[in-house]
Amino acid sequence: MSMPAPEPALFRRTTWICADAEHMADFYAAVFGMKRWYDQTLAVDARFPPTGAPDQAPARLIMLQATHPELGMIGFLSYIGGLPGASATMAPADGQLRPGQTVKVFNCTDVEALHQRAVSAGAIISSPPAEWSVPAREGGGVTRLKMLCFFDPEGGYCEVSQRV
Repeated sequence: MSMPAPEPALFRRTTWICADAEHMADFYAAVFGMKRWYDQTLAVDARFPPTGAPDQAPARLIMLQATHPELGMIGFLSYIGGLPGASATMAPADGQLRPGQTVKVFNCTDVEALHQRAVSAGAIISSPPAEWSVPAREGGGVTRLKMLCFFDPEGGYCEVSQRV
């Protein structure tokens, strides 16, 4: 007897453990125009996320909202006083991503303007805007994009595309 296929889960956001939630939220708001949806200081349960912080450690959680009212959110969680033995992640010295690292993917309507905002906000540009093509999702053609890639102030990698 086979089990029925599960109902697809709703993926709402990704939250990054970071050194400074305020700074990271300000960066993403300045570059992508995202708005604060949630901004609270809270006591974190030691079980989730498993960071090694003591139970009820105070932390700041900021969630930013993109264009959809419930989806496409990004969160930043930093522990007040920091995590023992942790430091801010920086972009890899060789500019190369490794297994376990994340790629944040964004779409926009003006990649050149977003590039300027990213530079002004302190991004480390790994690839300035360049045209690129990928196989179309439906097959039988290509999707043409203008791509921009950069590292945020704590080393998170972002890809930004504009359809051309």
